[in-house]
Amino acid sequence: QMEKLRIKDFTDYRFLSGLCFSPSGEKAAFFSRKANLGTNGYDLHLHLCHVHDGTVELLLENIAADFFCWEDDDTLLVPLLATEEERRTVASGELLTSFYRLDVKTKACTHSFSVPTNAHMIQKLAEGKYLLRSWFNACRPDVEHASGEEKERLLKKVQDDSQYEILDEIPFWWD
Repeated sequence: QMEKLRIKDFTDYRFLSGLCFSPSGEKAAFFSRKANLGTNGYDLHLHLCHVHDGTVELLLENIAADFFCWEDDDTLLVPLLATEEERRTVASGELLTSFYRLDVKTKACTHSFSVPTNAHMIQKLAEGKYLLRSWFNACRPDVEHASGEEKERLLKKVQDDSQYEILDEIPFWWD
């Protein structure tokens, strides 16, 4: 007799994405997502696969961003909010993406650089040069280049604006 599929069963599935090979092709890194009923979302993990024998190991758990790039065969560049100051900055409404070098052998992370934007992709162009893709909202105040009382006022506006969304177009199927 076959058992019925239950909602809890979906938490056992892992969804894989973002496979990217190291420069030599000997290693590959990828993401796995697993449903989390407690947070009503997904937990995102970064894994490493050794191509020659197919072994897979976990590199990072419960990360927020689903992109990275290889710097060399043993180093990934990964966006993380690793410090309390970085988490506070983002929670306040400022835009920030901090990149960390992750040594895939030791799993040690060291800060590489930060940019005042909400990056969604990184690609290595040359040694020390990267291409980032991020979104831009022309209506959002420029908090990152303000200071003092002006910065506080703009942060308050960003936080207030995040409480609602203005729709200036409604999809045709809503008619």
